[in-house]
Amino acid sequence: MKLNPFVTSSRRKNRKRHFNAPSHIRRKIMSSPLSKELRQKYNVRSMPIRKDDEVQVVRGHYKGQQIGKVVQVYRKKYVIYIERVQREKANGTTVHVGIHPSKVVITRLKLDKDRKKILERKAKSRADGKEKGKYKEETIEKMQDSLLTYSNHGELVCYFHVCNDTVLGDCRRSCAVVYPQRTEQRGYCHNAGPDCDLLLFILADCNSSSIKSTFWTCPAH
Repeated sequence: MKLNPFVTSSRRKNRKRHFNAPSHIRRKIMSSPLSKELRQKYNVRSMPIRKDDEVQVVRGHYKGQQIGKVVQVYRKKYVIYIERVQREKANGTTVHVGIHPSKVVITRLKLDKDRKKILERKAKSRADGKEKGKYKEETIEKMQDSLLTYSNHGELVCYFHVCNDTVLGDCRRSCAVVYPQRTEQRGYCHNAGPDCDLLLFILADCNSSSIKSTFWTCPAH
């Protein structure tokens, strides 16, 4: 299901973008997964393939063969050539067979200073991503206290639970505290998604039909 309205889902346009992609985009498309050992060592799942990487074919006609070194990355055709993956032509000469990078697993990386920086950056962002969206109990208590003290119109009226994805986008498990006679309500997202932190949204008032259709009403209503 397409969620981003600014990205097309047209087959025609996606094929055009794929086959007319510039070289720096093809480099990213031509990424291969790392072996389990390398994944544990570097905390990185995949890398753009390059010459002198050692790979093993795990899909297709040539799968299961011994590990070979990449002799050429041919971005024009989206294929790589591996030193021992060859076939014989009708005239007796041997040529390398093009293999798509998604069909191989990298077993050994050709490392230089630039690639080491890439590995460090990817590992750091992967580690940060695991911690992103996770809040400590102290932080949650502070945020809840700030929500409760936000109103200067007396006690809060009721507590609603969001049930409509269209209001908060991808945030399916959120909550909002609605205050009397205010058009501004704050909602705190418990989903801990990448795009859902602290949400501000504007609604009419507590008794409007738009709010009742958007939220489950509490027993007090």
